[in-house]
Amino acid sequence: MFAKLAKTIAIAAAIVATLGAAAPSAYAADGHHRHRGHGGHQAQGGHGHRPGWAPMRMGCAPFRAVEKARWSGMRHARLEHVSPRRVVVSGYRHHRGYDRMTFANRRGCPVVHY
Repeated sequence: MFAKLAKTIAIAAAIVATLGAAAPSAYAADGHHRHRGHGGHQAQGGHGHRPGWAPMRMGCAPFRAVEKARWSGMRHARLEHVSPRRVVVSGYRHHRGYDRMTFANRRGCPVVHY
């Protein structure tokens, strides 16, 4: 019984080793990545980094601040001012008239003043 178990484990290990060695080469052969000097990767198919392109925006996108103000109940929300620290959106609140919302110019646009 032990011999049969050892044989099954050996066959399973051989299959895993074969699949593990073949998977990276199949991925590379599919054209997803091309190796470029010193271990760096460069994406193919027009999806690479272009000059002047930032991979992740660190600040609050102005359109995102306007959307958040609208979701909070501000009508006719529009961008009023953008600085390195804050984004100000103005509009009208229900029964309160003209109002402004201030967002921090950080990722996620946290509300500073309502």
